[in-house]
Amino acid sequence: FDWQDAVLIYKDSEGNKQEQYFYATANNQKSWIENFDDYSNHDYHNAAQSDADFAEKAGPYIKSLVLINPVIGTTNNLKTIFSNSEGLTSVIIPNSVKKIGERTFANCKNLKSVVIPNSVTEIGGEAFSGCASLSNIVVPNRVKKIEDGTFNGCQNLTAITLPDSVTEIGSMAFRWCSNLSSITLPNSVTTIESEAFSGCASLSNIVIPNKVKKIEDGTFYECKNLTKVTIPDSVAEIGAKVFDGCQNLTSVTIPNRVKYIGNSAFEGCRNLTGITIPNSVTVIGRYAFYTCTGLTSVTISDSVTLIGDRAFA
Repeated sequence: FDWQDAVLIYKDSEGNKQEQYFYATANNQKSWIENFDDYSNHDYHNAAQSDADFAEKAGPYIKSLVLINPVIGTTNNLKTIFSNSEGLTSVIIPNSVKKIGERTFANCKNLKSVVIPNSVTEIGGEAFSGCASLSNIVVPNRVKKIEDGTFNGCQNLTAITLPDSVTEIGSMAFRWCSNLSSITLPNSVTTIESEAFSGCASLSNIVIPNKVKKIEDGTFYECKNLTKVTIPDSVAEIGAKVFDGCQNLTSVTIPNRVKYIGNSAFEGCRNLTGITIPNSVTVIGRYAFYTCTGLTSVTISDSVTLIGDRAFA
């Protein structure tokens, strides 16, 4: 029996937390092993005494994971039992699951493939945070919010399309997804929280949905290859450091409903050549356009009452 080939399966036992079962293969022979105790000659026998103990001791030996009607903590919830399972490469989640809890698969560094069924309505904060090998994922069309840090640090995630059910994108949801070059945001999105896409160095183009009213602090911080951004007329505020470090941003149109441009909002956008401040703006924050060395033309309306320190230095 080779633990490297183990497939972990959870079975529903009338709503109660069940024992850990393993569907194992050895020399192409399939067999059931009930609990670690039944394999007493293995170093990891008697390890499944608790979720935390199980994740710590068995997690590194699991490569492929198939869950069948899991009952972990509460019915139809997945919790953090699989976080830090560095050997895990693929996961299939059954359609009985409605919620993937916080940090369920966090830091599963070699996880490449996840199948999430349409039954899932909630994906918890940092659920896939640190899954550096995850290259593709489909968000089910019943999920309403991408929670804080859900895909934070998924460095190999290259593209993602969010369904029309999504209305909110949480703080740091896609932070440091450095290879994310394409993302489609549905018009249903009304809120994009702080640093949602910060550090997405490969992102070149983004269209902000027309129901968003504020671009929160640091939303696109250090998106170094962002060349084009479409800001809808619905936006009334551009927060601090929103485009700070977007060194390849060449043009941006500030909508005529914007009243406030936050501190360091466009700091370091050195390829930005011209900007027009609409007559709705009253405040330009400190360092708003600091070190925008390519800026040759600036038009400021007489509605502006405050220009912060070093705003155009």
